[in-house]
Amino acid sequence: MGYTGAFEYAWDDASLSADRPSVLSVVYEREATGRRRWLLRACHPLFTEILPFHNAAHVRQFAQAMLDLPDTAEYYDVELDFSEADTGAPGPEETKRICVATVSVFRDPADGLRPGLNYQSFYEFSGQLHATGLGMQICCDDVDIDRLRAEATALLAALGDDG
Repeated sequence: MGYTGAFEYAWDDASLSADRPSVLSVVYEREATGRRRWLLRACHPLFTEILPFHNAAHVRQFAQAMLDLPDTAEYYDVELDFSEADTGAPGPEETKRICVATVSVFRDPADGLRPGLNYQSFYEFSGQLHATGLGMQICCDDVDIDRLRAEATALLAALGDDG
């Protein structure tokens, strides 16, 4: 089964010297039951993480955070949390790995209230390890609001009556 895209925001990350952009996208796949499973894809030029949305309401929250981003330079910060357990992670005594991530839609008061997107993840390990490890971070600190809203509108249209 393949993924069908419903939202994509890509940008060149000035801190990276890579040929590919960083991307935050929403895709879905059809389950055997015919329902759609909604997924968040965070793509760094060298690595990709894919985490599930909790449900259709969570997808709507994601889109609404983009749509509500103010045109004017005023404080705005909405965070959405994602997580997924991976019980197949290698390690002693059935170690379980959980990927936890946050997507922030913001206007940064420390940076002239420019609009931005940030994805940050980390991994929690259970079992004897009880460790936490950094995952991935991608950040666009100068979002094109019109393009972001167009993608969010398309996402809501693709979501349709799910959930």
